[in-house]
Amino acid sequence: MTEERILRLPEFERPPVVETVLSIQFEPLAEIGSAHFGVFWQRVRSRFAKTEEKLALEPVVERFNTSSTKRGPRVRF
Repeated sequence: MTEERILRLPEFERPPVVETVLSIQFEPLAEIGSAHFGVFWQRVRSRFAKTEEKLALEPVVERFNTSSTKRGPRVRF
């Protein structure tokens, strides 16, 4: 952000929004490949013209009743 834009941002005593993130991971879809995503993209590209490439999330699996050490929260930028 430019300095001018930062100066124009509003300040709130009690902000109206609190940022919250929820993540859900599923098993990979074995029958879906890049070609399938390409076909889907052709159907929706006019409605979603702006795209961004992101790194894949590392798989996180919660296991109960194990003696493994617990990992703390992580932050990624």
